[in-house]
Amino acid sequence: MNSNVVITRRNVFQRLGDSIKGILVGLLLIAISFPVLFLNEGRAVKTAKSLQEGAAAVVSVSADIVDPAHEGALVHVIATVEVDEALTDDIFGIMAHSATGLKRTVEMFQWREDSTTQTRTSVGGTEERVTTYSYRQEWSSNLIRSSSFNDPSHRNPTEMPYPEMTLHPSTAGFGAFQLTSAHLTRFTSFQPIHLTDEHLDALPASAGAGFRIHNGALFRGADPASPAVGDVRITFSQAPAGAATVVGRQTGDSFTAYPTQAGRPLLFVRSGVAAADEVFSDAMAANTFLTWILRFVGGLLMFLGLTMVLKPLSVLASVLPMAGRIVATGTGIVAFIISASVSLVVIAIAWIVYRPLFGIGLLVLAGGIALGLKTVWKKAPGAAVPSPAPASGGTEPPPPL
Repeated sequence: MNSNVVITRRNVFQRLGDSIKGILVGLLLIAISFPVLFLNEGRAVKTAKSLQEGAAAVVSVSADIVDPAHEGALVHVIATVEVDEALTDDIFGIMAHSATGLKRTVEMFQWREDSTTQTRTSVGGTEERVTTYSYRQEWSSNLIRSSSFNDPSHRNPTEMPYPEMTLHPSTAGFGAFQLTSAHLTRFTSFQPIHLTDEHLDALPASAGAGFRIHNGALFRGADPASPAVGDVRITFSQAPAGAATVVGRQTGDSFTAYPTQAGRPLLFVRSGVAAADEVFSDAMAANTFLTWILRFVGGLLMFLGLTMVLKPLSVLASVLPMAGRIVATGTGIVAFIISASVSLVVIAIAWIVYRPLFGIGLLVLAGGIALGLKTVWKKAPGAAVPSPAPASGGTEPPPPL
């Protein structure tokens, strides 16, 4: 692994200028976070209601016949996918029989640049950055552009030698039903195809010369045990046809997306045998997972935006390095508290808009908790200042009339 070190210095005025420019970016991130948080709740509610509607309406039917009585209904069908069409790679001639998909994955051995930065701030606010760039070689299916590398001696080819490719049949049998390419592209359980010398001998001339078989893959280079930058490795995989489950609107002898009153069309295609309630349960879990992911993303955008808005404070304070670190920590805590609080408020407002009873219930609950805490605080020892005791030997004044 090769590496080199670059040291850069920026005075406090340069850093302050950059942080002031960053305020605009921070405000943009904050502005983006609001619709992300708000619209995510609406998406989650519509999807959940649609799934509930579908779970209540779905009917499990036999794949042996197409019953006209279920035309337009949401049906659940289990059958074996039957593919008559052979899938053939147009460059290497690799074929897949009885498969719902054939995939070509192309990798090239390339340089990759990694960097680590250590920052030191001296009295007066000058910041010194020590960046260490390291370089390693690896197989990658994506082109790593070396034009932006810090060290120009590490260079990768400027393009991938072959494109990646995924093929699917145009149609397939599914009992008495038919699956189209729109359904077949949803099968994503690919298994590797182990290539042999027979595949190598059958390579067409258009594939190019110099390939050999190594560990079940096509390899082009001098030595597969010690690859060099620019060497190529090509693997193939297929999605075997087999038992599958479809939940969708019966449309003739095929399936389309089922429209729901909540607004989310429903169409599920998956490998293997699954009951209808399992399909909808998994979809509910996926919806919940996505909802929390987008909530985190929205909150993170707001936190990063607030951090950038408050950055000039820590830069100014860094004239004394210890003070700069303290202010940076404080502004980070403030940004976290504000972003968490505002995110919860936005989500609560969205709940009121999309789920009024639930949202109002949460606000009532929150108000009750706040009132309860206030009551407990008042009753706590020392929370109230006692009135002074009457003087010794005196009498208490009569209550006012």
